[in-house]
Amino acid sequence: LRTIESCCLHLSVLLKSILSLDKLLNGALALPEEAFNPGLILGEVEKMNKHAAVAGVLVRNVGAGEKDFEFAVEGAPTQLTLVMINLVNNAAKFTEKGEIAFGCNIIEESDEFVVLKFFVQDTGLGIPPEMQ
Repeated sequence: LRTIESCCLHLSVLLKSILSLDKLLNGALALPEEAFNPGLILGEVEKMNKHAAVAGVLVRNVGAGEKDFEFAVEGAPTQLTLVMINLVNNAAKFTEKGEIAFGCNIIEESDEFVVLKFFVQDTGLGIPPEMQ
């Protein structure tokens, strides 16, 4: 039931984002900024992609988890979650067997800021070099 509720929330945000895309591209709309734990994003992505495991593809979080982040970051967590879910879903479409790994690594950290790298890797077909 929580997964369905989460899906509905993300779908609602996605629809609003699509409707606001023109405003965003023209600089008339700013993404909301709020404090969040990056590990929670990864947990949501993992929950939302359990279906891929049923199809024989291992989907796993290889980055840091919620407890690995002792700090909050400022950003747009719902939009970041949607992007990560979309990337993992796209990877699942082209990965018949093998695995999809996703996560978040801390690239740089100081007292004032942190640079994070969210990633998705898969063993799927990939994009031919001539189309990249």
